[in-house]
Amino acid sequence: MGYIPLRFVPAIMAIILLLPIGVYVWPLVRPLESQDRCDFGPVSNAQYRLALAEVRRLQTQEWPSLLPSGKSQFDQERLSKELARRVDIIEATLPQSIFGRIAAVHAVMRGAGAEYLTTMAENRDSALPFEEARSVAIVGYRLDMNRLGYFRPIRRWISVGVGFRIADGYQILTISAHIPSLLYFHEYARSKYHAICPAIPSTSLAPA
Repeated sequence: MGYIPLRFVPAIMAIILLLPIGVYVWPLVRPLESQDRCDFGPVSNAQYRLALAEVRRLQTQEWPSLLPSGKSQFDQERLSKELARRVDIIEATLPQSIFGRIAAVHAVMRGAGAEYLTTMAENRDSALPFEEARSVAIVGYRLDMNRLGYFRPIRRWISVGVGFRIADGYQILTISAHIPSLLYFHEYARSKYHAICPAIPSTSLAPA
């Protein structure tokens, strides 16, 4: 029967101790710069980055915490409304179109530290989600609660879906945040077609 030489024991113990720390920390430090290289049709990456900088300035100087302390800290409705309010503010700084609307959503979510995951036609992954959706195209993100001042080693991901109503000129129908509990959590699967940047409608078909 084999045995582990004593000289390897400290290294093995260090790995055992450090592995959970690494699992916790990695999502907080994992680079996602590629998600900030997006452009949105006529909205350039430079315009998007100006919007992202404005989001970060407002987060630091004016906007309240997304998850405040106290009994309302895990209020999903409040969180959804606060994200929608922020999108409205940032959308006003961008060209008034579906492209500016998507860029504003992405800037607000990325500014909060969220990771973009998918753009779907209803609940289906699609290469052309805005064209193939019958009623709603959904852009999905996940936001780590540990970025918001909480310690959540498990059930850490807030799922955020932004629905664009197809029949209403791609207006935002809803922004829905789902805060995980021990019994329930929701997370979007990563898109096979649009894994880094949100999809946008065809520039020839999209209304203003």
